[in-house]
Amino acid sequence: MKELFKPDIIIGHNVAGKRGYLSEEDLVRQVISMIMKPTNYSIAKEDGVFLETELKDVELLDFQKGKETIKKGEETAKILIDSIKTRIHRRVSLETVNKKRKEFNSKKPQLIFNNIQVQGVDNANQRQFIIKSLKGDKKTITLEELRTEYFKLLADQHLKSIRPIAIYNEKNKNFDLNLIVETEKKVEVKIGGNISTKPISTGFGGLEYRFYDQYAYILSSNIHFGRFYNSIQLGTRIDMPKNTPFYISGYATFNRWEFFSSSSDIFFRDTQTPYIVQNEFNVRTEIGIPLSINSKLFGGINFSGAGDNYYKLRTLDKINLPEKTRFNALNVHLNLEEKSFNDRQYPTEGKYRALHVKYIFGKEKNITMIDDEVEVLKKANHSYWMIKASTERFYEMLDFLTLGVQAEALFSNRKPFVSYDATKLSAPSFSPTPHSKTIYIRNFHSDRYIAGGVKSIFHVNKLIHARLEGYAFVPVFDVHKVNNKLEISNKMFENIYFQGTAAAIYNTNLGPVSINLNYYQKESPKFYISLNFGYIIFNKRGI
Repeated sequence: MKELFKPDIIIGHNVAGKRGYLSEEDLVRQVISMIMKPTNYSIAKEDGVFLETELKDVELLDFQKGKETIKKGEETAKILIDSIKTRIHRRVSLETVNKKRKEFNSKKPQLIFNNIQVQGVDNANQRQFIIKSLKGDKKTITLEELRTEYFKLLADQHLKSIRPIAIYNEKNKNFDLNLIVETEKKVEVKIGGNISTKPISTGFGGLEYRFYDQYAYILSSNIHFGRFYNSIQLGTRIDMPKNTPFYISGYATFNRWEFFSSSSDIFFRDTQTPYIVQNEFNVRTEIGIPLSINSKLFGGINFSGAGDNYYKLRTLDKINLPEKTRFNALNVHLNLEEKSFNDRQYPTEGKYRALHVKYIFGKEKNITMIDDEVEVLKKANHSYWMIKASTERFYEMLDFLTLGVQAEALFSNRKPFVSYDATKLSAPSFSPTPHSKTIYIRNFHSDRYIAGGVKSIFHVNKLIHARLEGYAFVPVFDVHKVNNKLEISNKMFENIYFQGTAAAIYNTNLGPVSINLNYYQKESPKFYISLNFGYIIFNKRGI
C-alpha cells in the first residue's frame, strides 16, 4: 500500500478479532478459517493510527448485525479522535466535502438499465421469463424499479441464486445488466414430519415439478399421514411476468383430523369432552399480485365439503351414538398479507400483518342418532361475512432478549348451527401456538372474538432459545349450552380465557427439537407437556 499509493498517513481499523482454536466438530469455525486468511494488521506509529474493536457476539456471517457493528466502530473512533487530529492538521468544512461529493456524483452516469443478459440458464423460455420479470414490456428500467423486481424475482421458487453485474454501455449511454443465475432442480422431493411423545406424530412427503413455457409452472403434491392428521393434496401454480406480475393457483385437498387420539383428557378425567373426527374435501382457486418483497394481495373462490362426527365420552368403554354435521359451502375471499418471519414455527424476528375478508354461503345438514335405527335430520342454509385482522411483531430488547406482541380480532355475522356442539366446532379458533393447533378446546372457538398475547424469547445462542408466552381470548356475544339448548349471551364480553406456553427450542438442520409445557383455561387437565422433533403443519382448509 505504501509503495503503490504513497499515503501521508494510514488509518486502520481491525474488527476481525482472534481466529481461535479450530475443532474438527465445529464446521462453522472451519469455514471461517478457510475464508479469513492470516493477516498482520499492525501499523507502525510513524505511518499512521491503528484502531481495534472487539466484537464478541458477531461472527463472519452475521450480516443482520451490520448496524450494531458500525456503531461499535464509531465508538472506538470517537475515543481516539484526538490522537488522529494531532496527526492530521488539515481541516475541511462539511460544506466543502458535500460540494465535492455532489460534483463527483453529478459526473456519474445515471443507473438506467437497458439490455439484460442471463447466464447459467439453458432454457430460452426461462431466460425470457427472468428478463420479463425484471423489465416487463419496458425498454429501460431505473435502479429503484430494478431493486423492487429483483428481490421479488429472488424469492421465486424456480431460482436458487442471482448475481447481478452492471456494465456501462458507451453506445446507448445506459447500463447492461448481466445476471449469473443458478436455478433450482426441476424435480424436488420433500420429506419431513413431526415426531412427538403425544399421539400427534405425523409423516410428510412432497413432490414438486417445475418447468417453463411462456410462463413458470409448478405441479405439486403432498401427503401427511399419522394417527392424528391425514391429508393428500394436488395442486398447480402459474406465475406470469407481466408489467404487473401475478400468479394463478389451484389445489384439491382432502383433510382428516381425529382429535380423540390427540387429546389426553380422557385418560385423566371422566368428562363430557367430545370425541371428534373431522373430514374435509376442498378445491381452492387463487389469484394474487405481489405488493412488495414480503407482501401480496390475493383472492379466490373455494369449495369446501366438511363433515364432523362427534360423540360424548362418559366412560372409557361407553360411547353415545354420534351427532353428525355436514356443511357444503362456497367461500369467496380477498386477502392482504405481509410476512417476514425468520422461521415458520418458532420465529424470533420479523413481522406479520394480515386482513382477510370472506363471504361464505352453504347448506348445513345435521343428523342426531337416537338409536341404531332412528335419526333426526335437520337442515339449514347459511350465508355470512367473516372479517379477520391479525398482527404480530418481534422487537429486540437486549442481545439475549426479544419481545413479541400478537393481536387478533375476528367478526362474523354467522347464525348458530343447529346444535351447540356443531356451532362451536365449526367456529374459528384462536390457536397461537403449535400445540394449540392439535387439540380442540371449545373455550377458544367463537364467531366473534378479540385476542392477543406477549412472547418473551431468551436467546442462549443462535440455535437454542427459550420462550415464555401468554395469551388472552375474549369471545364477543358467545354462545352457551343451557338445559341442552343453545343460547347466545346478551353480554358483549362475558368471559375471558387464558392460555400460555413455556418452551425450549433447539434448531437443527432437519427441524426444531422442542419441549413444551402448555396451559389452557378449561376443564381438567389444564397442563400438557410434550417433546417434539419437526414441524406441526397442515394443508389449508376451504374455509
